[in-house]
Amino acid sequence: MSNPNNHRQPMAGQPVFKLGIDAGSCRFEVRINDVPILRSDVALPFDVEFPVSEWIVRGPNRIAALVLPPPVWDDEGNELEERERFDPAESALRLTLWVKQNGAPRETRQAITTLNFVARDVTPSPSGTEPGEGGWHGSAPAGRFDSRREFMRDDQGGDVMISEVSFERNDEPPHEAFLYRDVGMRSPFPSWAWERGQTITADDQTHAALVAEYERVWGLLQARDEAAIEQLQATKAAEYRIAYHLDDAGLREALPLTDLMQSEDLQLQPLAKDDLELRVFGEGRLARLADGDGDSPIVFVGPGEVGYFVELTYCRTDGGWLLVR
Repeated sequence: MSNPNNHRQPMAGQPVFKLGIDAGSCRFEVRINDVPILRSDVALPFDVEFPVSEWIVRGPNRIAALVLPPPVWDDEGNELEERERFDPAESALRLTLWVKQNGAPRETRQAITTLNFVARDVTPSPSGTEPGEGGWHGSAPAGRFDSRREFMRDDQGGDVMISEVSFERNDEPPHEAFLYRDVGMRSPFPSWAWERGQTITADDQTHAALVAEYERVWGLLQARDEAAIEQLQATKAAEYRIAYHLDDAGLREALPLTDLMQSEDLQLQPLAKDDLELRVFGEGRLARLADGDGDSPIVFVGPGEVGYFVELTYCRTDGGWLLVR
């Protein structure tokens, strides 16, 4: 049974971090420490939470969002950026960094901070002579906060430091807004392998090297080489076990690649190597490949044509490419 006192002190014991994303009438990309968490190229509503413990680092953790107005298309399918505007009544993106104890009820989670963009706050005044207040003012305040007292403001002894929001808005097409803030706190986790990775250059040589790595992994999956797949995932598995406090059963559920490979109901699809995009992120320390839809080129297909994409995220070390997520 979990200790109820830990529910009030969620950064102690076995904390789990999640990022809540509540959005409407806008396109966006949300990142934490320059790692993409969710991107939407359509202006549909979202109300979701993503676990982000494996991206929490020692030192400032940056929450960032790029927000764009809903798209406008002509009859030929061309985007009309000059006509795109945020809806003052509807366009909004609200991010919440949550923490709670592993296994504790969801209602015990506590908000560390928020980062909000609300379009109505950046609508110019009726006179047109003064700008609006700025779409970030609905965000939680900056300052120092005490995680041991439900993140109450404590400018003297608080252990979590929240920066002011940095905000930029482009008045020219595509009229995007960019905002971020830093969360300074003691990470309960060790330094992750990807934090120590070498800087990755987004060039043809890197692209070719990663294509070769994906080909190797595809071959292991095709051969159903369980030992090699477990070795491939060794670093990822060890760090997921720490980040989410997993036992063996929980780890197998979190990393189902072996089960996908062994399933008789799933078929590994041919590896489509053409037109793959190299994506470098995590301040230049992480890389993956994506097809034209933004998905991994390695995919299993099951009954009903349901696809199970195998996402591979690498860092580069002295020993070569290392699968870390």
